[in-house]
Amino acid sequence: MLFVLSGRLAIVHGTHEPTLNELRSGSAAWINQNTPYLLANIGTDEVTGLVFSTDPRFDHDTSRFPALEATARALLAPVIAAIPAPTRAWVS
Repeated sequence: MLFVLSGRLAIVHGTHEPTLNELRSGSAAWINQNTPYLLANIGTDEVTGLVFSTDPRFDHDTSRFPALEATARALLAPVIAAIPAPTRAWVS
């Protein structure tokens, strides 16, 4: 579960047909367990959020998903291009 407290955040999630959603201050999103996702700040201010995990035993690791990152970059390109250059950055 992801709660956005301030700022604008894009989330790209899924494997076969990744989806791009925008979250703003006060928004929340549920990300199913084992679903790859990527977060990107698409605003001009910092994003503050809370991420909650449903893993009661704390035995699940995170891993990179390069295919999603490439798709996310393509989906986010027009959004990122609209952000003024001094504030534009990718999260890695």
